[in-house]
This record gives sequence, C-alpha cells and structure tokens, in this order.
Amino acid sequence: MKRAVSLLMTMSLLLLGGCSGSDGTQGPAGPVGPSMPVIQSLWATGLPAAPGGSVTVGVDAQSADDSALVYAWSVSDGFELVSGSGTEQLTLTPVWFVSGRVEVTVSDGQGGAATGAVSVSARDGNWGWAGTIESSVNHAYAPQVAMDGGGNGLAVWMQHDGTADSIYASRFE
Repeated sequence: MKRAVSLLMTMSLLLLGGCSGSDGTQGPAGPVGPSMPVIQSLWATGLPAAPGGSVTVGVDAQSADDSALVYAWSVSDGFELVSGSGTEQLTLTPVWFVSGRVEVTVSDGQGGAATGAVSVSARDGNWGWAGTIESSVNHAYAPQVAMDGGGNGLAVWMQHDGTADSIYASRFE
C-alpha cells in the first residue's frame, strides 16, 4: 500500500510539473498597433540634369500588411514637377542650375509612415552668379572645390541632417 501511495504521488508531481497554468488560449492575432511602411530604395536618374533635360525620382516601398500606400513628395526650389505627383515615381525638369533634395513620405492610411530623401542636381553649362549650393538649415562642413583643365568644377561637402552625416556635391560641366 505504501508503494501504491508513493507511486500515485510521483505521478501527480509529474503531471503537475508539465502543466504551465495556461488555459491554452493565445493573445490577439496579428501585430499590435500600426505597422510602418518600409522604404526599400529611393533613387534618381538623369543627374545632373542638363538644360531641357529631366530627372526621374522613384521610391520602392511596401506595407507590412499589403495595404495601399500613399506618396507625398516635396521638391526643392529650382525643379518643376512634370508628372507623377502622388505616385511612386516623379519626373522633374530643372528651372535653373541648382542642387537640392527631393523628399517623400510614404503612408499606409493606418497611421504608419516612412520618410526618405534623395539629392538631385542640374547644370546649365555656364558660370552663374555666386550663390548657395545647399538649401538646408543644417551646417555644412569640410568643403572642397576642384577644377579640371576644361573648366569643369566640383564642390563637395559634408552635412549633418540631424540623424547622420551625408556627403553632398555640386558639379559644373
């Protein structure tokens, strides 16, 4: 009898030890809160834009839940929008010789958004007035300027955007 009680107690301990105290139900299905869209790449072609030329800027983005995305673009002074407002791709033409940024905010309509920016530039082929080559309010530093024998010039500098240091350039051909 002693042996039967001991065996019964051992089996009870084994059964209770394997019990986690859970009733087997799980929490809510899916992610909690809004999921953010992800910008996988942001690109520009046709740089620097020549007089009468154009620049194409595009973004590759996706939402975590395959919801439709909305694109809001901001274009620097010196460029005009030709087509693509509200889409994944813009076509711009330069109004004058300029360097600037094109920014995009991609939102999913559920509170999630991602923002990115790409540098764009234009050239006019002629020397122009002295002026700013960067329109940001952040401080530029470590500028370097070079020219080749053909009169082509290049200015390069670093700038902090609040998150990271970036290298910028403005070119004259």
